Amino acid sequence: LLADSTNAHRGGRSTSEHDVHASLKTIMGSFQGRVFVSTFASNLARLESARVAARHTGRFLGIAGGSLHRNSAVAEELGILKAPQRRQSTRALASMDRDKVAFLCTGSQAEPNSALSRMATNLETGFARKNDPKIGRGDLIVHSARVIPGNEAAVDDLFATFEKHGVFVLRADRP
Repeated sequence: LLADSTNAHRGGRSTSEHDVHASLKTIMGSFQGRVFVSTFASNLARLESARVAARHTGRFLGIAGGSLHRNSAVAEELGILKAPQRRQSTRALASMDRDKVAFLCTGSQAEPNSALSRMATNLETGFARKNDPKIGRGDLIVHSARVIPGNEAAVDDLFATFEKHGVFVLRADRP
């Protein structure tokens, strides 16, 4: 048995991955800026949904976060996921039109060294590591994970930093 107990205490049904995939396609297709999708690094179904949505909307998908890179590579090697045809480096994506770029990122729980946390620090300090994606005013973060109980304050603080710098944040748990 392989099971996930995150938010098991919540009543009702979870959103299907098909519904998430459809929402990502709609968002990526209608937004005129870079789209950053935050998720758990172990959520391979979300990785595939983001890849398909990006391909369908003419965007190139980058991956930000070491654990997400590793999990993606292992899944591709095992044949669980197909390698994307439109893979680009972070550097190559930085020079593309903003509406042609999307990233799948670690940091949905505001982990200190995650891609999203580093990007927030980069905004605050003006210093960025060379492989960190650029995010800024007019870009969008889609928080594509539920917040683990106990992480609410850290996640709220992380997204407040982005919003302070003009980054739009879309969260299912907030209006």
